[in-house]
Amino acid sequence: MQPHNHPDMEKAEDIHLIRGELVVIFFNDKGSILSTFTLRKDHLEKVSVPSFTWHTYIISSNRIAANP
Repeated sequence: MQPHNHPDMEKAEDIHLIRGELVVIFFNDKGSILSTFTLRKDHLEKVSVPSFTWHTYIISSNRIAANP
């Protein structure tokens, strides 16, 4: 997915992993990586994306199920 943000205070996003592995990357306004989170079962299964935060997802397994 192309990096994007949700420019509204009401548009925060929670990503819940159900199956597989997903990497969530946060960027600053200049496109530099601020942080990465690897979601997988029995490790980190949820990440919250604050409003106005540039982010993208990378699927890192053959199958994935997530609930944004």
